[in-house]
Amino acid sequence: MLKKIDYYIINYSKPRIIWLLAGVSLLFNFILFPLMASHGGTPLDLNYFYSADEAYLALNQFTELEQNRYFINECTNDVIYPLIYTSFLCLSIYRLFGKLSFARLPIFILIFDYMENTGILILLYNFPERLDTIAYMTGVFSGIKWLAAIFNIFMLLSGVFLLLFKKLKRA
Repeated sequence: MLKKIDYYIINYSKPRIIWLLAGVSLLFNFILFPLMASHGGTPLDLNYFYSADEAYLALNQFTELEQNRYFINECTNDVIYPLIYTSFLCLSIYRLFGKLSFARLPIFILIFDYMENTGILILLYNFPERLDTIAYMTGVFSGIKWLAAIFNIFMLLSGVFLLLFKKLKRA
């Protein structure tokens, strides 16, 4: 499996593919997610390290229609979007640093995002029944996802700044 991931990273880390993935990520963030957004509350995906009580407080803010919309969004957009932003990060980091060990790190975001999304789907499907252990673990997965995302975005920005610094130094 790791060989297939490495092959993908090495062979697809081309500027046009990275820019395409960046554009699609922006499309999700500024068009698709706002269209699917409910107005009752903040989705659990945008929170981190929440308790079971905080999860159910958030879910209670949604109407039944909004919960159904949220469920559909988790089954569609939130399956595709993590693959897109993970690909963007993996390819960009490889392009900037040339190290597969660095380029594989965004995969941790993907893993914990899917674990979080699975937990959210279980909570929404069983709502209003309380599944406190799953709600708690979903909050933990969410927190780890956000920590990994912050780390990888910091790495990406560091690579961009190093590249700019090198170019400015040559000029």
